[in-house]
Amino acid sequence: MAAARPTSCSRPAFYWRTLAGGMPLTFALALGLSAAMMAAPNEAAAQGFVCGGSVTGAAPVTGAGATAATATDTACGTSATAAGGTGNATAIGTASNANGSNSTAIGGGSNANTTSATAIGASALALANGSTALGFNAIINPNATNGTALGDSAKVDVGSSGSTAVGFQAAIGQNVANGTALGTSANVVATSGTAVGANASIGQNASSGTALGTSAGVGAASGTAVGASALVAAGATNGTVIGFNAVVGVNAANGTVIGSNAGVGSNSGTALGSGALIAVNANNGTALGSNAAIAAGATNGTALGANATRQFRRLDRDRC
Repeated sequence: MAAARPTSCSRPAFYWRTLAGGMPLTFALALGLSAAMMAAPNEAAAQGFVCGGSVTGAAPVTGAGATAATATDTACGTSATAAGGTGNATAIGTASNANGSNSTAIGGGSNANTTSATAIGASALALANGSTALGFNAIINPNATNGTALGDSAKVDVGSSGSTAVGFQAAIGQNVANGTALGTSANVVATSGTAVGANASIGQNASSGTALGTSAGVGAASGTAVGASALVAAGATNGTVIGFNAVVGVNAANGTVIGSNAGVGSNSGTALGSGALIAVNANNGTALGSNAAIAAGATNGTALGANATRQFRRLDRDRC
């Protein structure tokens, strides 16, 4: 006997409910629900990182406070602003600002405010054409064209074009063209001065001076100090010291010192050897050997050998 043909009552309701194109109604409902979920705004995503750009070429383009002023500018981050003049400015980070052609500001509060300037790091500032500030609070101040500051709180001050400060709190002073400060708290305040080492320094009136070593210092033009705490003091033009704690004293122009704790206190003096010494008013003196010495007032004197006559041991180490 033939099996009884099932009736519509013996099948699930969804079995017969189809759309005109043959798609089950329940499947269509599922698709509709899925599409609605995809189209619905995601509140969490809306609170995330926002970029404003100019993909279509229209300008300006904004997004959650980010502003890209021209078709080739890019701004990403709340209140980020890229206004490149002729374009190609990039600002990435909260309140970052790239306000010059080909400028780049990356980091919260960073500011590259001139042509071809680059500021990378929170609160980094590059405020001179062609300048680069890299590090937290690294700063290139106005008119320091082509200046470079690398390191947290490194700084090239106003008017110091072509100068470079590298290291934590390394600094170039105002109107110091072509200065170089390398090392923690290295400091240069004279044109074309070079200070390399922690706390190394080139003082005022020490143009073209060179200080190499921890706490090495030069206070006179064209002076050279090499070694920890080596010093060419103020007025000692063309002075040269090499060695730990070696000194060319105040106004001892053309003095030369080689050796730890050696010193020259008179013009054109030469002291070679650990502890060798030429005292004040002993111009043109020569002391060669450990603890060799020329006494005060002994002009044109010569002391050769260890522990040769020594009467004066104190030198003025005033850097100013």
